[in-house]
Amino acid sequence: MENFVEIIKAIVWPVTLVWILYYFKADLRSLLERINKLKYKEAEANFEREVSKVHAKAKEIGKKTEGKKLIAKAENKEELNARDQLYRIAQISPRAAIVEAWRHLEEKINNFGPEYGLEARGYASEKQILEKLKRENKLDEEFLVLYAALRELRNRSAHQPEFSLSQESAEEYIDTIVELNEELESVSK
Repeated sequence: MENFVEIIKAIVWPVTLVWILYYFKADLRSLLERINKLKYKEAEANFEREVSKVHAKAKEIGKKTEGKKLIAKAENKEELNARDQLYRIAQISPRAAIVEAWRHLEEKINNFGPEYGLEARGYASEKQILEKLKRENKLDEEFLVLYAALRELRNRSAHQPEFSLSQESAEEYIDTIVELNEELESVSK
């Protein structure tokens, strides 16, 4: 009889926990979707969710301007090389890959500066360049929103001491940056 009681004691908590999880699964799912930051090992759900949203927006922009692109993705060797280099960095340090990918986007934007009489010296000038391109109907508002979202993600990656993310999220961020660079390339043609 004592063995039976010990067995019951041992399985009561796990069974209760499973029952509670099952009973409240809809509420728990809703709660998990509202959690702002979830960190486990090297994955940070908040960043990954935001990267996915930004990447999806970039794909939408790319689809809208597909007819404008003069150089196919596979033919743009400079961007492919940059992507490969950034992927290699992401294997070692996803945070460093985010910062380096951002630098590629900044450089592409700053190349428009002289064309518009704007000297690029940081975010304000880059934003001015993008707004000028928008005013001339070469970029749409979505591009600027996407740029701001990517900038925010880069800032968090660069400046939050406890920030961590997966290599896959860094690669998705890199792909998004490459797509925006291609969009800018089509503007300059």
